[in-house]
Amino acid sequence: LFRSHRRELFVQIEEGVYRSELSEVDFGTLLRALGCDRVHNGEHRARVDVRPLEFSIEEALSNAHKYRSPGSPIVADVDVAADGGGIGVRIVSQNQKGMPPMSDAECARVLVRGCSGEQHAGRHSGTSSTPSDGLGLDSACKVVEAAGGRVHLSACWEGTDAFTTFHV
Repeated sequence: LFRSHRRELFVQIEEGVYRSELSEVDFGTLLRALGCDRVHNGEHRARVDVRPLEFSIEEALSNAHKYRSPGSPIVADVDVAADGGGIGVRIVSQNQKGMPPMSDAECARVLVRGCSGEQHAGRHSGTSSTPSDGLGLDSACKVVEAAGGRVHLSACWEGTDAFTTFHV
């Protein structure tokens, strides 16, 4: 979404006037267009409200670019519930060397309004030329929830590497 459209979407949600609009989405095409390096199970198509989905994925990718290990891929994985009751998208990135995974409490806190990256700067500092409009993961969470979805963040060790996963 263009930055002005992202802000407009958020304002509509804040004012309670947002109307969800469903359209057919090819997940592989969308995720690659938004900047995922690899997409697993991207052949799925579904009717979803694409604006909140794009908003949240763009914000997750902005954070992944800032904090990932240089040169490591950002991977998306698409899951469709067997009963057709839902679709999940995970954005996974390997943390920079020396950056441990966030705790469960830290993962929950970054989805709360008013939390900023500076609050974690001592432990989770990153540098990037990736542009940010300052809305953050808390706003992505609010937008997705307004459209009837859910968001959460998780982090873990895999061997000697730490990974962060954004789930929508």
